[in-house]
Amino acid sequence: MLEKYIESYHDGSIPAHKDSQRAWVKDKGPVVESNMGWIETYIDPTNLRAYYEGWVAIVDKEKSRKF
Repeated sequence: MLEKYIESYHDGSIPAHKDSQRAWVKDKGPVVESNMGWIETYIDPTNLRAYYEGWVAIVDKEKSRKF
């Protein structure tokens, strides 16, 4: 995922960004999870602009086990 982020940011490659998201979806059990990119277009009726988001989450495995 990170290699594809680097490629996407360096070259401006949309296919590389899409590949980064495919890799993110396939990683089923990370302890530290992150994602960055153009994510949502729901406010723009023409779907030409999007929000850029970045976030990091840490999994609490003990709490997850209880759920």
